[in-house]
Amino acid sequence: MVQNTEPKLVNLLPEKIHGYEYFDYKKFEGDFGYRLRFIKEHDDSHIADIFIWPVSTETLKYPHREIVLSVAEGALNDIYNVQDAGVYSNVKVLDGKEYNNNGQIMAMYKLTMLRKNLNSISYLYVTEFGGKYLKLRISLPDNEVNREREDIEPFMLDLLNRIINDIESA
Repeated sequence: MVQNTEPKLVNLLPEKIHGYEYFDYKKFEGDFGYRLRFIKEHDDSHIADIFIWPVSTETLKYPHREIVLSVAEGALNDIYNVQDAGVYSNVKVLDGKEYNNNGQIMAMYKLTMLRKNLNSISYLYVTEFGGKYLKLRISLPDNEVNREREDIEPFMLDLLNRIINDIESA
């Protein structure tokens, strides 16, 4: 049975950030952590999900960059597995970046996919900090405007930095 208590982190994050509003959370059974959801004001087709779960003790023995790149690869594989299960089709990676912010490594992928006959674009950010994995994914309709958006990265990086600052509550 999943204990349904709101994570402490929820009260430390702003209810609104970069035009996105906190919507809800979901806890997962076992050591699979939880998900926080933010939705763009006045546009519920822009959904940002933040997954937070513990890093195993064995994994923490590896270098930070290796952990991040490994979990980023796993996150991409999860998307391909969902495609194989028939939920998505035509998954394509458009771009990939690795950030190094004073030793804090983060991987980012920009993908497109088809789901329920709707073309979507998804931005996936992955890192590890303080013994926690952080996976942030924003999905929105795929069109030229959303492919060229310049507000996604500042929103995602700001939210990620806020979570890292309060990682002990995550």
